[in-house]
Amino acid sequence: MMYARGMMGQYGNYGPGCYFGGIHILFGIALLIAAILVVVYFVKKSKKNNSVEAVSDSALDVLKLRLVQGEISEEEYMKKKELLSKK
Repeated sequence: MMYARGMMGQYGNYGPGCYFGGIHILFGIALLIAAILVVVYFVKKSKKNNSVEAVSDSALDVLKLRLVQGEISEEEYMKKKELLSKK
């Protein structure tokens, strides 16, 4: 007479892949960490590009202010503006 295996079948509560559960969990954690690192990389890269543009804009603003206040001539302003736009 054969005994019934019950509701869980031959694998119990864990199913046929129970021996590889640890590997799947580690792979999932590694994938999550990789995704977080990619997001952090792009956020830092974006902030760096924005800060360079902000410095360039503020330098141009200072240059315009110096021209308006008469500290530099229009010729100096044009030379320095061209120099700033090359960067």
